[in-house]
Amino acid sequence: MPLTAVAARLDVSREMVRKWRVRFAEDRLEGLTDAPRPGAPRKITDEQVAAQVRFGVLTGGALEAGQAGGHRQPQLARRRPGLIGGD
Repeated sequence: MPLTAVAARLDVSREMVRKWRVRFAEDRLEGLTDAPRPGAPRKITDEQVAAQVRFGVLTGGALEAGQAGGHRQPQLARRRPGLIGGD
């Protein structure tokens, strides 16, 4: 499948698809995993991110400041162990 078709289907740039193909050709599936990034190490785990996403989905998603109910989510998170800002 041409780069342009893959890029359009996945809504990414042709350059991104080209990089994926090169990485796959060199290292197969291992080449498609995320490489370590420079900078400070992560402060939260993948499990905490997943819990936060589940919490957001179960509570109607993230609300912006000023929307009804938006002020209550930080308090809910503090009462839920494993969530960012939780115990």
